[in-house]
Amino acid sequence: MHISFMKVFAFALVALLLAGTARKATADTIILKSGRTLEGAVTSESPSEITLKTAVGMISISRSDIRELRRSDRAPQEVDGDAALAAGKLQPALEYYQAALQQVTAGSPAETRLRGRVRQAQEAIGQAQEKARQAQLQQASLYLQNNRLPEAQQLLTSLVSSMTDEAGTSEVLRLLAEVHFRNAEVARDRQNMLARHDELSSAVALYPDHVRARLALGDLLMEYNSTMGQGMDHIEQALASSSTELTDYDRACYHYKLARSHFDRGEYQKAASHYAGVMQVKVLPAECSDALDRAVESYVRMGEQSMITDTYKTIQNLRKALDLNPQNKSALFLLGRIYRDTGQTGNAVEEFQKVIKIDPDFQHVHHALAQAYLDQNDYQKALTQLDLELEKDPRNYDALLDRAQTLLGQGSLDRAAVDVDAAIAREPERWRGYLLKAQVETTRERYDEARKNLDQLRTLKRDSVEAYIQTGRIALAEKKYDEARAWFNEVVKALGGENAGNFTQRLQAAEVQTALGQIDLLQGNPRSAETRLRMALQIVPAYAPALSSIGDVRRILGADQVDPATQMKYYNEALQSYQQAVEANPRNPEFRLKIGVLYHKNIKDTGRAIIAYQEYLDLGGRDRTTVENWIAECGSPILGESTTATVTALPADQSTSETAGSTPP
Repeated sequence: MHISFMKVFAFALVALLLAGTARKATADTIILKSGRTLEGAVTSESPSEITLKTAVGMISISRSDIRELRRSDRAPQEVDGDAALAAGKLQPALEYYQAALQQVTAGSPAETRLRGRVRQAQEAIGQAQEKARQAQLQQASLYLQNNRLPEAQQLLTSLVSSMTDEAGTSEVLRLLAEVHFRNAEVARDRQNMLARHDELSSAVALYPDHVRARLALGDLLMEYNSTMGQGMDHIEQALASSSTELTDYDRACYHYKLARSHFDRGEYQKAASHYAGVMQVKVLPAECSDALDRAVESYVRMGEQSMITDTYKTIQNLRKALDLNPQNKSALFLLGRIYRDTGQTGNAVEEFQKVIKIDPDFQHVHHALAQAYLDQNDYQKALTQLDLELEKDPRNYDALLDRAQTLLGQGSLDRAAVDVDAAIAREPERWRGYLLKAQVETTRERYDEARKNLDQLRTLKRDSVEAYIQTGRIALAEKKYDEARAWFNEVVKALGGENAGNFTQRLQAAEVQTALGQIDLLQGNPRSAETRLRMALQIVPAYAPALSSIGDVRRILGADQVDPATQMKYYNEALQSYQQAVEANPRNPEFRLKIGVLYHKNIKDTGRAIIAYQEYLDLGGRDRTTVENWIAECGSPILGESTTATVTALPADQSTSETAGSTPP
């Protein structure tokens, strides 16, 4: 049927072509004596006759019958071309015109005319071919509709190489991919998985945007562990398509499938993204009903993966989880842990308190909150939470030791020792109990016993940074400054200063730099001491012991000054550093004591000295007798006019743990 249509189309093109060129080309014209006119091209002449090539053939005419001969510039091949064109023979017509073009004079009107004829013939051929291709394409589509797959595949395969435009080629490839997809469905019904895989692969290779084929291939590949990743990639690409073939239901189910697989592979960020994709549909499929909870769990797991390496990103992920479910205890608990591990202790306390409000029995939350309070040196609150934790689990090794550390901070050495001994008895193979035992013995000034416990610690944890630090503290307490310096320098080498990894390690690095600065100060090198202390603040900004020790440096330098104005300048700088230490850790009484001594002994402002001394006592300062004597020594308060600085500072957002400061002169 389409062939007869093409003939009609070709004849119509010929008529248009001839109509468009009839006025342009002038034929050889013979006017007979009878009045008849013949047009064509004279091919030969003799004294007796003329041979004229016309559209209907060759005609020999006797000269005696001719009244007039009018010559033109038409070559015989042009006449043949017109005849072929009239017969609908487009390709021969083109060839005749091209041959005629070779015989005319360059630049002549005949050349211009013939070039136009050639161009028009070529356009007619192109249009005819395109119509033929479209007819074949329609036929292939009809074959597909009737599920005549072999005929459709054969016809489309032949069309691939003949298409001249991108859109046409794309359509042929789409239909051919559809044939392969249907072949794959047949193979599936026959349980021929190998053939199905090959057909689907061919479909996707021919037309990458064939969404159903890509999804089916993804499903097939995901059935095997070895090709799981490839299958997931195919489904990812299909979901990224803007194709309307996928319903909301399909999209939700495939997002859910990918999310589950990514989660099982530990790829929690991708899992969370796909769970979010599930929840974008208006009506959530029943089989995807737990997508919200799973999205939250994915964000929680993301936080666990990157707690150290990317804290900001982790916090953002957990915040997303909490946006989805503000009551998610796991996300809140993990967020609190991260805040504590990064030194944001106030935020950590808030998150742990939220968990307790939702579920007071959430595992380890009282212990975690106690550790945050311990970081703030809020020993009473820490003790309350640790007691709650140990009521639930009396054998909790770490909770016992944290309670011992809390009691040690309160000065309850005997009670601390009981908890330490209980922890060691329960788990003698763990090292931290021996560290706490060494700290208890150091506080009791039983240094040999402390060293024995550190030796035991080293058998369990070689090259222990904690053991180095405690050994350095013992040497410092014994005034063996060079020995202490050597131990602290080992810690510096092990941790790398500013390059220390997590917040705990940075705290340790800041502690040893502060200790080294204190040794320099004790050995009469205040400038070197201040350099060390500034290094500590670079590692942990607002590190309270370093700030306090910088105050000591400025106070000592001020005492060496002769000029009163210069001396007061140093004292004010000392006061500022002490107050910054108070801001960083408002619960450490030793910092208030240093402020009191500065006012009392150096600035001679007894009124403010008394206030600071009283704050020391109120915070549980241990040397009550000495401080009460100093308060009595101050007598009636005399508020000095040498400084406008205040004694009390604002509480800080971030606090750290440290031991007591130095004894005033």
